[in-house]
Amino acid sequence: MSELKHLNETDKDILQQFIDNPQLVSAVKKVLLSAIYFEGTLNVDSTRNFLLAFADGHKNDAELGQLVKARAEAVKLLEEGFNKLARFKTVGKPKENNLNQAR
Repeated sequence: MSELKHLNETDKDILQQFIDNPQLVSAVKKVLLSAIYFEGTLNVDSTRNFLLAFADGHKNDAELGQLVKARAEAVKLLEEGFNKLARFKTVGKPKENNLNQAR
């Protein structure tokens, strides 16, 4: 985690609490992805595919292609960030063998 060496112990503890809460991770991911998918589009009908919403507002294929490529890269980078966060997940303790070894 050398790329995260700028984090202090408090930062790491907070990130561990975050990543250990799957509902919180899911909610944050939804918010961040919605910014990638829908930023810059007006009156988006959320039941429609986000690419169709982009296509409605762009007149030429080159412009649309650049936008789709940029959004795809943003999603990849976001996933990469969440993969880095996963490194902070609490590792479960191995189950102790409570059997009486004398028997």
